[in-house]
Amino acid sequence: MEKKFIRVDEVAKELEISESHAYKIMRKLNRELEAKGYITVLGKGMYRKTM
Repeated sequence: MEKKFIRVDEVAKELEISESHAYKIMRKLNRELEAKGYITVLGKGMYRKTM
């Protein structure tokens, strides 16, 4: 099964930042996705668009 969400610890590791900073980034990205009509899940991170 394809993974659709990124956890905060994965974002922090990938970007080499703290988890608290990763949460801030994820909240901002989730707001942007919601504005485009995507459904976001709090605490799950961002949805990966598959194409």
